[in-house]
Amino acid sequence: MLMNKLPAEKRLPIHLSVLREAFLSGEIDNVLSTVNEANLVDGLATPTANKALRHFLQTRILDMTLEWQIAANEREKREEERVK
Repeated sequence: MLMNKLPAEKRLPIHLSVLREAFLSGEIDNVLSTVNEANLVDGLATPTANKALRHFLQTRILDMTLEWQIAANEREKREEERVK
């Protein structure tokens, strides 16, 4: 019998909700996501070697490959303000 498992990261919906509220309120206006290989934080959170973190520490050059980006444009911001 196959059972669907809940996501291992149970806080993810909470984090996404906070991020969405900050985005809609204008507190932040840009959300970026990097590909796994370019994620510097993985080098701090996991015991495995992280080439992106090593490269950054050695060169002080941040080389990020974006997977996706969400940016609010001015028209969307005006619409949100008008609705409030």
